[in-house]
Amino acid sequence: MTSNFEPRAAYVVGVRVRDRARHGPEVQDVLTRYGDVIVSRAGYHNPQSTDGIITMVVEAEAGTIASLAQDLRRIEGVSAEASALS
Repeated sequence: MTSNFEPRAAYVVGVRVRDRARHGPEVQDVLTRYGDVIVSRAGYHNPQSTDGIITMVVEAEAGTIASLAQDLRRIEGVSAEASALS
């Protein structure tokens, strides 16, 4: 018998937001949609730069992590990468 169950795993997700004043609200909308799988989140911005960096610990299925990263990368000026913790 096969199962469609995909086990949850822990991931570290890094996000870079260029021109965060302009793109930050869109990033926040995406993160809010995935809020139920975000375990922790920290943001950093350099006051002398318009860029911001967000690091998150996320616990979810691989497909959900892929969707989260893809949704973030669809936003202009945003890059996102995830790494599984084993």
